[in-house]
Amino acid sequence: SGNISNSYSTGKMTITGRYNVYCGGLAGRSEDICNSYANADITVDVGYVYVGGLCGYGINSNGINISNSYSVCKIAVTNEDILFFGALVGYSERVILNNAHWLFYADSGCDYAVGYNETLGVPTNIGSTKHTNISDFYTLAEELNKGLEEPVWENVDVNSLPTLKKDNGEEI
Repeated sequence: SGNISNSYSTGKMTITGRYNVYCGGLAGRSEDICNSYANADITVDVGYVYVGGLCGYGINSNGINISNSYSVCKIAVTNEDILFFGALVGYSERVILNNAHWLFYADSGCDYAVGYNETLGVPTNIGSTKHTNISDFYTLAEELNKGLEEPVWENVDVNSLPTLKKDNGEEI
């Protein structure tokens, strides 16, 4: 847990056989996420789980802030016993989304950016952009760089997801 910036993750996760699980494309529990992305397949087959494309559970008592970040994680849920899941964050007392983007998968059942926002008392999409086509991400770097002093995002080619720029040959 803690703050995450200029980070990414890819891969596949399967959560089975446990309760009170915190799972996210980047982190199970986190405070703030900035300039980061996740591209993973997440399968959940247990009850009482907090799962999100970026973060499962926002731990900061003031809430979690997510900015200039995105998730194209596909979340598949096979056991819906007391489950909090969202395309970006599963659960948090308060969530602030700023320039946060996510890919909607019609067959996943994940209809919201935040599964449950305690302050609002409901799931929410406020502050996020829901995309229905992966191709929307092929030009997203410019949008993710808005408001940054130095651009950190780039789309390498016309059919690629945004990635963090490289500085002197090394990733930021």
